[in-house]
Amino acid sequence: MNKIKELSKRLFDQHPVLAWSDDEEGYVPIAEHSPLPSDCGPLLVKARLFPKNGPCLDGYVIGLESVYAIGIFDESTDYVFNSRVSSMKNKMESDLFKALGTEPFELFPLRFTTEFRLQNGTALEGWFTIDS
Repeated sequence: MNKIKELSKRLFDQHPVLAWSDDEEGYVPIAEHSPLPSDCGPLLVKARLFPKNGPCLDGYVIGLESVYAIGIFDESTDYVFNSRVSSMKNKMESDLFKALGTEPFELFPLRFTTEFRLQNGTALEGWFTIDS
């Protein structure tokens, strides 16, 4: 399969686990993901996202033992929130709420679940937040 350049909900429905390509200019599907491989660098894993007081969202998490970013899908794009780049949080939230056509709600802390397990058998699920 060729490198994937753009992420979408439909893509994650077909390929629920992705890794960056060797040149980091795209993504490649990970076929063996039970359990999730620990030797592929940061993975992008399909997830359900549960905001503190908002609707359940479709998206993905980045990282394994330490999830450091999430992507949330609307109909046409993804909005990435990275805990290491908190300066973008407010703009991304504003853009996301506009794309979803909803009034702002408290997005973080956000609970995430996946259908996947880590090498030690632990489910890949937890909480994600960004400090303001």
